[in-house]
Amino acid sequence: MNAAASGADPQALAALARAFQRRLDELPDHVDASWKRAAALRPLLQALPAGAARRGVMRHLFSQWCGPMPGLQDLQSPCGHLVLLGRVPMLSRLCALALAARPGALRCCVERPVRKALERALGPAFGPLREGAAGGMPVRADVAAWMPIQWACVGYVDLLRAGLWRQAALLRLARLGLPSTLPVPTREPWLPAATLAAEAVWPRVGLLFEEPA
Repeated sequence: MNAAASGADPQALAALARAFQRRLDELPDHVDASWKRAAALRPLLQALPAGAARRGVMRHLFSQWCGPMPGLQDLQSPCGHLVLLGRVPMLSRLCALALAARPGALRCCVERPVRKALERALGPAFGPLREGAAGGMPVRADVAAWMPIQWACVGYVDLLRAGLWRQAALLRLARLGLPSTLPVPTREPWLPAATLAAEAVWPRVGLLFEEPA
């Protein structure tokens, strides 16, 4: 990993380094099952005992699957913090981003299975997002039936189009947490247009998941 950025808090940088090491140690656990080669390796990798040998294998896999190791400066970025969370919380925040950028979409998700799935995926963010959807533009009926993983893919594409994935290995790490074939149309005009820019919405997304004081 690259040297720490000058002027940064050493304790914060050390915490980032530890978080990234944990992410490496658990690398196969955060890859979507649709990535067949990774899925085939998972039982073997999970059986590796903790220690230097396992750590070396995970670093090798990261270089193969994602590319060069990110620097601490990269981990300090919003997307760096996102992938350090692990797959499930990352998907929740990407789902929230997609819905927050499209006020009105959540209001249209009226089918009970869809609504319940979104409630589970979004947790504390569901209520605020639902409240903010009252005056937004509606979406098509087929889009209103999308499940959380589909909205998470939309959020990933939103960040990609906004240029917020600035480090290739972290981009790839996030991509491995999504289905190998994205279950949503990603070409305009098929993807529902965002009415709010991802870069404007993204700083608010993390706050939606914070526990009240």
